[in-house]
Amino acid sequence: MGEQNVKRVRRVGQAIEAVPAFKQSYEEGGAHQAGKDLLCNLMHWFADHGEDFDDALEAARDLYDGEVEDDE
Repeated sequence: MGEQNVKRVRRVGQAIEAVPAFKQSYEEGGAHQAGKDLLCNLMHWFADHGEDFDDALEAARDLYDGEVEDDE
């Protein structure tokens, strides 16, 4: 994993640590549970703001693929 992607992973860890609900999810259920809770709440956030989560997720996957390719 390249340096930039290592930084991105650390940022998520910092976000999980900063939000007590996600930190508790991580402590109780591990990374999978915390990530699932984070994504679920992001879905609620997108809906509340009148945005399409699936479109954002697709764009995020494209961005992720590009970032991973940059590491190779």
